[in-house]
Amino acid sequence: MPQTSAQTFFISPALRDPLVIVLAAPAHPQDVWLASEVTMLDISANWIDN
Repeated sequence: MPQTSAQTFFISPALRDPLVIVLAAPAHPQDVWLASEVTMLDISANWIDN
């Protein structure tokens, strides 16, 4: 896998996850906390792995 593809793969969730939270908040406000927890776990796992 080329270096740029790997970087894009690991950086895109950091950009995409908050966008999904913002877009889903008006429809399902109770799910924002769950989405935030999943995002934090994702960021933590990527930080530990890298």
